[in-house]
Amino acid sequence: MFISKLFSHSRPTILNLLVGQTEAARFKSEASGSHEYFYVGLPPKMPISPEGSMLAILKLDFLSKNSNSFAFGSVGDSGGVSSGYIPQIPRLFADEMKLDFEKFHKIVSVGDKLRLEEKAKLSSHEPVRKYIRSIEGLVPRFVCDAMRNSNRQDLWTLEFALQKNFSVEVSDVSNVLIPNTYLLSPKLMGALTPISEKLIHYNPKHPVTRYAYSKEHLHNWLL
Repeated sequence: MFISKLFSHSRPTILNLLVGQTEAARFKSEASGSHEYFYVGLPPKMPISPEGSMLAILKLDFLSKNSNSFAFGSVGDSGGVSSGYIPQIPRLFADEMKLDFEKFHKIVSVGDKLRLEEKAKLSSHEPVRKYIRSIEGLVPRFVCDAMRNSNRQDLWTLEFALQKNFSVEVSDVSNVLIPNTYLLSPKLMGALTPISEKLIHYNPKHPVTRYAYSKEHLHNWLL
């Protein structure tokens, strides 16, 4: 399994932590505000990511390294439930979906032990029914019931929030997908020198998730 972070040029928290640094350095975010949200696996295809979005692919160890900054995790999109976008789970149950680090880490670890093709499905928010049996007792029963009865991506999403003091190392990064138009900015490309070998350029004519969901990329990140 792996972790992803979708971000834009206007909110480049991950990028800010890496720009102009050396690979041996450790970086901390000093930004203020609410939490930063991450996905286990890829971001869902819907809603479509804004044009020009960037996507950081992080190794799974990033989660454990930031256990002290962990705010909460969930199986299923708790924010979508809270907003009433997921009718399979009543809005008033949204807070009950939030898990502490220990439970969420166990759930992710179970997923990481699946076969490659099953991990690829789970990372793409596709149903893996036997996974439900493995996480029963770690998540609320109503979440498991909803997963059994629906193929919705937002019910098969594993996401977590970190406090703004989270840290990241360049060595945590597998790849960063950026629009190929950024190649026209020598200043930006110069700033990205520490991760230049990890960059994947894509045509922003299409959403970044269209490229991220390719089988080639997905299997490389899972291996």
